[in-house]
Amino acid sequence: MNRYHHGDLRQALIRAARELLADAPGEEISLRQIAKRAGVSHAAPYRHFDSVAALLDAVAAQILTDLADRLRSTVRQARHGTTDNGSGATMPALHAAASVYVRFVLEQPAEARLVFSQPKSARTPDSPVASAAHEAFTALVDILASGQRAGVVRAGDPEALATTTWALLH
Repeated sequence: MNRYHHGDLRQALIRAARELLADAPGEEISLRQIAKRAGVSHAAPYRHFDSVAALLDAVAAQILTDLADRLRSTVRQARHGTTDNGSGATMPALHAAASVYVRFVLEQPAEARLVFSQPKSARTPDSPVASAAHEAFTALVDILASGQRAGVVRAGDPEALATTTWALLH
């Protein structure tokens, strides 16, 4: 086995776990398998994670952070392609965000399953997964709130509208 010498063991373990997710559901992946994929000893993951569940939480948080980044980037591009930042930008931004989300679920079903299989109520408010999920959700809330200001999205609580929109995308 090649020894790991990169210096960012935590990130290497997360990357290895994401690679393994493509072949097996999260509940079938062990720390030993992740360590082997990362090229480290079977004890190495314990330097950063006390269990496979903790490592998979870090994976889920990174997946959601990546999703939030893609949502924001796509929304910026959609808004940039319009002539204004008001009513003409809201619907392209909303369509772009929806497309990013649906492509994510279709192209990375194992990652989507990992992220969305744990009930929200099972997460502590200070967990990295909850924080990353909030970031992804906030991107959608921002689009809808902007649309409300422009008068193209109905009035109401933008978080409630975002929850409905997110549920419809599911």
